Order: sequence, then structure tokens, then C-alpha cells
Amino acid sequence: MEMPPSLGVTRIPDFIHSNLTKIGPLWVLSPSPWIASQQIMVRLEYHHLLKGILRSLQMQHDFTGFPEDAGELQFSYPPRLDSLKIQALGPENELSEASDYPNPFVGKGHLCQRQRLLIISGLPGIGKTLFLSLIFHLRVAANLPTLYMLSEKQAIFVVDHVAWLVPRSAYTYASATGWIPDNVWCLLDSTPELRYIPQMNGRHMVWAASPRDVKLQTTKDFITQSCVMRPWSLQELQDGHQFQVGVTTPLEPDTLANFFERYGGSARHAYRDGGDKVKMLAFENKINEEARRLSKLANYEVRWPFTAFSIDSASIASPTNPDDVSHMLLSIFPYDDHDRCNFITGSPSTAMAWKALAILANDLPTARREFSEMRERKQNEGSRFWTAMLFRHFFHEVICAGGEWVLQPMKRQQDGPNDAWCEIDESGGDYFFRADKELSTRGTNDALNHESGSVPCVRLSTAEEDLDVNPNVYYVPDREKSPAFDGFYIDKPGHAFVFQASLTLDGHEIKPPGIEWLKAHGIDEIAYVLVTPARVPSKGSGRAKILAQGDEQAPFDSCYTLALPF
Repeated sequence: MEMPPSLGVTRIPDFIHSNLTKIGPLWVLSPSPWIASQQIMVRLEYHHLLKGILRSLQMQHDFTGFPEDAGELQFSYPPRLDSLKIQALGPENELSEASDYPNPFVGKGHLCQRQRLLIISGLPGIGKTLFLSLIFHLRVAANLPTLYMLSEKQAIFVVDHVAWLVPRSAYTYASATGWIPDNVWCLLDSTPELRYIPQMNGRHMVWAASPRDVKLQTTKDFITQSCVMRPWSLQELQDGHQFQVGVTTPLEPDTLANFFERYGGSARHAYRDGGDKVKMLAFENKINEEARRLSKLANYEVRWPFTAFSIDSASIASPTNPDDVSHMLLSIFPYDDHDRCNFITGSPSTAMAWKALAILANDLPTARREFSEMRERKQNEGSRFWTAMLFRHFFHEVICAGGEWVLQPMKRQQDGPNDAWCEIDESGGDYFFRADKELSTRGTNDALNHESGSVPCVRLSTAEEDLDVNPNVYYVPDREKSPAFDGFYIDKPGHAFVFQASLTLDGHEIKPPGIEWLKAHGIDEIAYVLVTPARVPSKGSGRAKILAQGDEQAPFDSCYTLALPF
């Protein structure tokens, strides 16, 4: 398939940076009256989605733009419009799956038929509105009737190369009046200005962004399919900056990198606010203000129904909710995308995740209640993310409050020259981990003398090398600058317990930066403790992978799993 012209990125001098990898192609859409009048960068993610859109266009029975036996076609716009080459897809030229950019049209047999609603969701500022414009561009190029919602009160309707401005009163009862063709596509952008969904029964709709909770009733009237666009990568942010209109002083790569690390891949906000300290401060303040207004992260388990459509049999299957599919949004932040308030699966950056966590729970009792409620329900991507966040942030408080728990020892095995594996040792007997003003381990036969007491706990605000750490204090590293572990406790000179929290037992790594950080603070020997919730099986299925640098042995004298009641 030939897409809009593919261009290699030519960097202007300000974009040359030694840490950047080789740049692949970007797709650039030529200008037209229907979209911005300058060249527009088309993300690789768009490219794969556009291939699916083009395929679905060709497979419509009442489609008027492509002859059935077409090879490569040239579509001409009306006077003043540019042309766009599109190569028709045949059986011998099927779409391929791209692992980095999953295409919702590949491998599932989905067809964009009437009474279907395609929801394209994702983080704010990644170009969903632009993607609608690209679909509109292709539809007009193929002379297909298209209704584009411009606002709550007005839409543009293009048919037979003629554009009409349509008031809301005209399309409120479009199916009854019959003036809109059956093969029309209705394109909607779920912005704050567009809160009304037209009554378009029997037509196909494409919705950029996810509906508010009050709009979910509308989706029940359609066979609904959803896909989530990925946020921009740092490389895309830096590549795309040179295509921005009106940029007189390009942002430094490090400036974009700092924005990306804190707020994620929102191109709109990165380009608009990333290079101005005053704007960045205002942006941060507005995010905090919006966070304070939210009393709860609600509806983290909302799902939309998926319905399979068989191309071969042309039959519609029953609606299903696959366990591995969750189309909730990636974040409630940034502040100005109002449709994001009720749909959550994760967060675009660590900083945003901790802001959201502060809304979900700000003390241990609340965290335990929320954790329990999420674990009781059927787990999906959203609930797994937030239960892991809750456990990681609050398990320290359970330990430091005092108590005693069973430790399951792990045995060490060598796996290659640089890797040491510790598997659960079912024959190693039980040990106990005791928090009684100090942290210690004891054997089964050791006697208990008195009630346990609390352990001093300090949350660090830095991960710098010159940080002063003391024995008999439990330290929680800075959550945004953590040296690759969740907590540590120095029980004697040169020795520390290192704690790693997880909801599972499998596939954990202690990476060299964490070991280096401890060595820089005088810690040469480490007891590694993998902490899981009590309901995770503690025997027979877990292994912790420990990486050593070069020919050195990792400085672990013992490894354990700790099933902590939470």
C-alpha cells in the first residue's frame, strides 16, 4: 500500500543529539482545505490504523470510490484540492501485524459496517483529532459521503464533492428524514464543546476519545469496537517538533526529554509549554488543581462491549468481553481533557501516577480497603495497575508498624557467567521476619520475648550519592528517582535488607544501578526480600533473577519471599 509520502527526518542543527538513535521514516500528509494548510507529520501509529481504515473502506459493498479491480489509483479532489495516491488492497496484499503498533483491524475480522461505532481513545494531546481529519481526508478523496461534527450545534457534510454546513436540528432525526445516505461515516471528536451525540441509527460512526460516563448509554445502540492509541515516544516528540507551525526557537532535546519524563507523551503540551518555565509552572498548578477536585478514581474497571464480525460468513456474533481486552484510558491527566475523568488503566509517567495514587488513597486503612475491593473483582489491566501501585506505596507501613511474618528462603543457582538465580527452596525450612523497633530474622525455634514495636521509617527525597543513611532505620527511596528497589534497611555495618514489592513471584530483576547505589553507601552484603500480598502462592512458582556486573558476584548473602498480609 502506498501511503502519503514517506520522508526521512532531516534534523536541523538544534536537533542533533548524541543520545538519539537512528530515525526511521515519518509520513507527511499534503495540505488540503479540510485540514491544516501545512504539511502534517503522520505518526507510525496512524500509518497502521490508516491501513485498517483503507481496508475497511474497500470492503464496503455500497462503496463508490474504488473500482473492484483497481490496482494503484489516483483520486483527484475538486478544484483547489490536492491529490492522494492510495493503492488498493487485494487478497494477495493483506495487512501485516506490527508488534509495536497493534492494529485493531488485523487478525480479528472486524469490518466497519453500519450501526458500528469505532472509538479511538488515548492520552490527550497525541493527535486523535488529527487522526479524525486524516479519515475525513481519505473519505473525501474517495468521494464518499462524510459527516464531520464541528461543534455541538453544527457539522460539515461532504457529498459528491460539495460541502454543506448542517445545523443540529437537521441531523437530530437524520434516520427519520432519510436525507443522509446509508454509507455515510459520522466523525465525532469528544471535546468539551461536543457533548451531544447525533441520532444516526444505521450509520457508521468514528469517535475520537472516549465518551463520558453519562454517554455510555449511547454506545449500547451500536456494535462498538475500541482501540487505544499509544502516547508519543520521546523520539517522536523530538522528530515531530520540526514540523510544528510557527516555531521560531526550537526546543532543546533535553527540554523535551524533561517534559516527557514527568508528563509523558502529550505532544500538544510538550510543544506549547515545555520550553517556558512560567507555562510549565502554570501547567503543573492546573494539574494539581484538577487532582484536588477529584475525590476518587472511579470506574477503573469500565469496559465497552466487543462484538466479533465474521467476514467469511457475514454473521454477527454475540457481544463479548475478552479478559485480555480493556479499553479504558491511560490516564486522568493532563487537566484539560475533560473526557478522561472516569476512565483509567495506568498513567503516562511516574509523576502522574503518584498524583493519581494520592487521590485513590492517602493512608494505610484507605489503601487496604481499595486494594481489597479491587482484588475481589475480576482483574483487568486497570485494576492490576492500581493494586500494584497501592501495594508498592503502602507495604512499608505494614512492616514498620511492627509484627512477625514467615520468610520463605530461596536457593541460589548460577545461570550463565553474569546471572544468579534464586528459586524458592521448598526444603529449606521456615524463617521468621520480625519488626520490633529493629528488623531481624530468626529461626523457628527462637523464642519471642515481648510484643513487637514500630520501626523508624524515612521516605527519602533524593537518590544522590552523598545521601547520609544510618543503621536501624527503614528507608523508602524517592518514588520518582528510585535506585531500582522499593526499600532498604541497614541492620549492621556493611549489610542491608533490600525490599522489592510485587503482586507476583515470577521474573524479577535487581539491576546493577541499584547494587551500585548501595555499594556507594558502604553496603557490601545484601539480604534480598521479595514482598508479595499474602494471597500470592509462596511456594513452587517463583524465581528472582539477580544481575551481577561482569565477572563479579552479586553481593547477596540470602534471598527470601515474604507474604505480607495487606
